[in-house]
This record gives sequence, structure tokens and C-alpha cells, in this order.
Amino acid sequence: MVPNDCLNFGQKNKIMIKFIIGLLLLFCAVPCQAQLPKQLSAGKKLKIAFNKNIEFLGFMYFITYEGINIETKMLEIDGQQVAEKDWQSYGYSFYQKYKLHAESSNAQTAMGIAEHLWLSHIIPLLLQVDDFPNAKLPTNLEEQYYLPFSKDKNSAKARANAQNFLSACNELYKEVDFGSYLLQAEKYYHAAIGQLKASVPSTDFMYAAEKFYRKKFDQYRLVPSLTLPKGMGFGSKLKYDDSVTVYSIFGAVDYQKLSDLAALDMGFGNIDKVREMGIHEFGHSFVNPEIEAFPSTRTSATSPLFKSISSAMESQGYNTWLACLSEHLVRAGEILIAEKLGNRASAERLQREFIEKRKFIYLPIALQQLRSYTANPRDSYEKTIDRILSILEEKVKADTNAQPMLTLPSEPRKAKFHTTDINLFWSVFDKTYPRFNADKLQNEYLDKGSIGLKGLIKGRIENGKNLSKVLRQQTAYYQYIRQYTFQIDKEVERIYENFQHLKDIYRKAVFPDVYFVIGANNSGGTIFENGLIVGAEKFGQPSTIHKPALDINLVDELICHELVHFQQNYAKDKSLLAQCIREGSADFICELIAGNHSNMPIYEYAETHKKMLQQEFLTKMNGNDWTGWLYYSKNPARKDVGYYIGYQICKKYYDKAIDKKQAIWDILNISDFRMFFEASGYGAN
Repeated sequence: MVPNDCLNFGQKNKIMIKFIIGLLLLFCAVPCQAQLPKQLSAGKKLKIAFNKNIEFLGFMYFITYEGINIETKMLEIDGQQVAEKDWQSYGYSFYQKYKLHAESSNAQTAMGIAEHLWLSHIIPLLLQVDDFPNAKLPTNLEEQYYLPFSKDKNSAKARANAQNFLSACNELYKEVDFGSYLLQAEKYYHAAIGQLKASVPSTDFMYAAEKFYRKKFDQYRLVPSLTLPKGMGFGSKLKYDDSVTVYSIFGAVDYQKLSDLAALDMGFGNIDKVREMGIHEFGHSFVNPEIEAFPSTRTSATSPLFKSISSAMESQGYNTWLACLSEHLVRAGEILIAEKLGNRASAERLQREFIEKRKFIYLPIALQQLRSYTANPRDSYEKTIDRILSILEEKVKADTNAQPMLTLPSEPRKAKFHTTDINLFWSVFDKTYPRFNADKLQNEYLDKGSIGLKGLIKGRIENGKNLSKVLRQQTAYYQYIRQYTFQIDKEVERIYENFQHLKDIYRKAVFPDVYFVIGANNSGGTIFENGLIVGAEKFGQPSTIHKPALDINLVDELICHELVHFQQNYAKDKSLLAQCIREGSADFICELIAGNHSNMPIYEYAETHKKMLQQEFLTKMNGNDWTGWLYYSKNPARKDVGYYIGYQICKKYYDKAIDKKQAIWDILNISDFRMFFEASGYGAN
């Protein structure tokens, strides 16, 4: 489903240009019957074929709505501004020829009957009736397929309206002589089916979808269309006797070349996009019933999340939270199925496009849970959706409880240090010891904690159940570390001094609040939009039994590291080079303002392997694989050596600079990481 698929005929009618008096003369009828190319078989279960009724629906849609003002409209395609008449080149060609028929009484009758409907409501009906111009409502057609034609869901009225709609379409079909159009366009349809034959050589994507969703249908149909606008797609599921067929109905996916009839390109030759469209629309037949099976109260509980993305979603045609939720899950499936098929580049491209460009901002939540589902054969898709809804409900609560973010202070001593979560944690710890009831940890600690604590939940603490598990497994460690958690706020004065040092070398610095919390022993520090978060349970002094990850005396260094992250203003770049600079610059500037940083063990190993690491890094720095450099490595000694590399690049840049304050500004405001790297001189000797 794409932008425009939810525009109803009433909306189209309202924005049409004023009627032009009179109609074009009918085109001369031809004696032979128009035929579309025969369907392709891509296996026993998958068929590919045009559908005459869908072609006429798309044709009617284009001349009554899509083509209006097409000469002046601009679209953004792959980051470029393109005239719609150039993008919709085939549609524009028949729109110019047939546009006056939009004003006929038959077109107006059909549009008036369907003014409240989406095209997705009409398509299932058209798949079950005879071809235009002989379409009529079957006597045994199930009510669900024509009931949408009545606004008040009156069955008798709906049936009459549906038949009247089909009758008006029959007459319009004859009026424009659509059979002649099909004959004249025969070469274009054969060219399109030829491209699809090459683009879908196997059914691997269909079986990958079945394996992912752990469900099968009897038949699959890819129904391309030359008349539906490009990028428009619909999914439909129909039952025939004892079998179920699902449809993916879609317009062209790429640029078209129509000038050379011997080398036509109808926009169906991009194998990745054709498969993605098929997986997407088939995906709705898997996903939608699962979501609809949940009580409406369950899905509506997360509907406040729609507010922040409603503008972006509505511009794409998703006007409700339920539709938006469905799209998130279908698109998550697209990404993971692409990964399963080995199309890593396609999966990464889809994820970037969906999250960054199309603002499906809850996709990371869905992806995390669905990856867990795919790794566990005993899990179910239904349970996975249940977990996703639970996480989204927690997010609603967190957003509701959060205070509006104020303008961050530019004066170091205006930053506040919050330790209330430490006291709250130990209170709940004592009350729930030794079983550490998950519900109480959730309700009395996580739900009641500060916005800083809530900022550490996603991807770290996760929920009360996970925290309960960690506490039961590491009870002795938490009891040992307790004494040190109450010492952290003693470092406040030293932290203020370091904040001032940053102000001295970077006048643009801001100083957010710092939240000391207790988590699941998996995060020493991070940042969120309202400030810095420190995991107090990670700090202490080692004993013969317990070895905290960080020395209690390094609290100020860790906070300074996170403070530098808060200042970074970087271009989007996921390369190894960019991420190493992000982390290494935080260590480098932390050392300048605090005298040291908290990652010295990493640097000790890196110094003894300096030349080897440099040579290896230079061969991999432009890729997006961070394994063995950041956050994970099979060799524990190499874990996070990327921090050291980034530190060295920034130090080289800083040492060469005459104006040191300008160098700090440059390090914190990188728009081109490759250019910064080259300016540093790292690797030149």
C-alpha cells in the first residue's frame, strides 16, 4: 500500500477541474476481442497475470484523479525532484488521450456511488465478477465483498449500490472503448510481462515469506498493472471453495522507456523492487488477520504513539493507527525476509528508507522482537505481536509521564544530578528479596522511576521480567555493589569542574541533567534527549569475588565521555570510520577535560598491536561492519579497539591544528567523515 491508495472517490471528485462541456467521440470499435497476455507460471503456487478489471479500475482512477494537474506536479523519487508526468510516463500517455471521459455521466455515477470507498475495498469485488463490460454481482457472493458500498452497512442497499457501480463501469468501459485501448496497448503489456518473467525467475521469496510467518496459503497471484499509478500496491485474500488465494496487485516500480517500441521498458525490470512489492502485499494477508485478532482495546492502548508520526503517515495514505501498526509489521517482515534470502544490501536499504525517510520510527522495536521470534522455533507470530504491543504500551506510559524537555543550559553548574532512582531501587530490592517479583519491579521501580530510568529501559533493562532474572542470577553482586552506589554522588563537584573545562574549550557546549540509575548490569552510561544516564551498578572496587566493570573513581570520566556524545553534531554515516570517530572523539575530548578516560584497558592492548590494527582498519573503514572493532568481538582483548582508532584520528587532527579551539569545534561537527579522516593524516605514515 502506498500514498493515494486511501483517497476515496469523493475526495477525487471534489478536487477535479470544472467539467468541460461535451465528450470526445467514441473511438471506432474493432471487431476482434481484446486479450491481455497469458499468465506466467512461476511454480505450482505462484501465477503472474494482468487482470482486465484491475486495468480498467486503474484507468478510471488515473483519468479522474491521478492525472489532474499532472503536468505541473513534482515528486521526490530516490532523492531527486521529478515531474510527475515523467515519472508516470505511461499513465500520462493514456491520460492525455482519454481525460475528457472523466466528466461523463457514467464516470460521475461510478464515482458518486464509491465516494466513501478506498480502492482496496473495490478490488476484492472486481476479482470475483465477470470482466467489464459484462460485470454483474454474483447471486452467491459473500456479503463482506459488497457491504462496504453502503455507508451504514445496510446489506440490501450495499448490494444495490455495488451492482449500480458495476453497471456504470460497464457503460464507461464501452464509452471509452476500453477494448480498443487494450489492443492498441498490446505491445506494452507483452513487454511488461516479459520483464516480469525475467524478474521473478523463482518462487524463493514466496517460500521465504511462508517460512518467516510460519503459515501457508494455497495460491499466490502477482497482478501487475500498467494503469495503476507507479508505487501503488494492494494486498487481497480470497477464498475459493476450500482453497485460499492471496493477491499482490501493484503498479510499475521503476522508470519507463516508451520511445523505442523495439526496446520498451515498462518499469517491471527491477528484480529487488518487484520482489519487495510482492512480499509487502502478500505480507498483509499474513499480518492483518493476526493484528485484527487482538481486542481493539489492546491496539487502541498504543494509539497515542500515532500523534508524533501522523503527518508523515497520512501523507503516505495511512490515516489510522491500526493501518500504521500493520505497515510497521509488514515492513519489518520485508526487511527480515530480504535478510533470509541473502539480500543484505536490500535489507539495509529498506531499513534506512522506512525509518529515516518514511518515518516508521517504531520499526526497531518490531525488528528486535521478530529477530528473537525467528531464532526460536517454539515462539509464535501471535506471541511476538503481543510482546511488541506490550513494549509500545510501555512507551506510551513513558511518554505520558515524561516532562517537557526544556532548553538545555549553557552554564555547567546549572546541570542537575538525580539520584532518586538509586534509593527507589534498593527500596524495591529489599521488599522483593529474594524472589524479586517481576511485576513489583515493573510497577514499583521501572514505572515509577525518573525519565532517566525510563531512558535506560529500551534495549537495556527491557522490563521487570528481565530485571528480575538478572537480580536472581547476580544477587550477591548487587548486594556487594550496594555500598558503592551511594558513593557516586560524592563525585559531583569534580564532575562540575570537568563540565567547566569543556565550556572553556567549546563555547557552544550545553550541560544536560545527569541521572544515576540502577539497571540490569549491562550499561555503564548512555545519553537520551533529556540528558545523561549512568548505570550505578557498574561502578565499584574489585574484591576477590566481585569485579565491577568500572572503577568507582572513573565515574567522572564516564560522564564526560557521555557529555561529549551529547555535543556531537554529525552527518548520518554508519561506516566503521564514522562510528570509530564518534566513540574515539568522546574519549579524546574526555581526556582533555578530565585528565583521562575510562577505557584504558582497551588502549593498552591497542598500543601493543598498533601497526597491525592500523593496516587492517584502512582496508575496512569504509564498510558498515563493526564486528571486531566496536561492541562485539570473538577476541575479548579486541573488544572496542575502534575507540582507540577514533581517538588516534582525532588526536592527529588536533595536534596538527594551530587553532585548538577550532579543532575541537571541527571534531564535534563533522559533515564528511572521509574528508575529516584525510585531513587528520592518520595512516599517512
